[in-house]
Amino acid sequence: MGGTARGIAVIDDIPDNTELIEATLSSICTMAEVSTFNSGRTFLTAFKNNSYAVILLDLFMPDLDGYQVCKSIRKIDALVPVIAFTAYPEERDRALHSGFTAFIAKPIVDVNRFCELVRGWMDHRKAS
Repeated sequence: MGGTARGIAVIDDIPDNTELIEATLSSICTMAEVSTFNSGRTFLTAFKNNSYAVILLDLFMPDLDGYQVCKSIRKIDALVPVIAFTAYPEERDRALHSGFTAFIAKPIVDVNRFCELVRGWMDHRKAS
């Protein structure tokens, strides 16, 4: 893994979802750098050479599901906050018992709270 954590990674197989989250993080939350990926495999290739402060990861994608991606992330970096970000709230407990740091249900209901949470995870990552 290369260097200092460089912002937020958003992984979701639906381009509209990644675009919406990137726009929210960039403009409303004013987060500096957001990288988006539309597949778990593409992200894992990038993750081998880059470090991210926070990872927002969809649970259900066609190539690798979020559980598989999280397991691979944990083999490389046990401390990076990996947030399960899904439209399936019933997956919360499973996600939290599978190595995810936290769980956020889609769609985002409270954008300000979402921004606070992501900023808090970024600050925690910088401190560790």
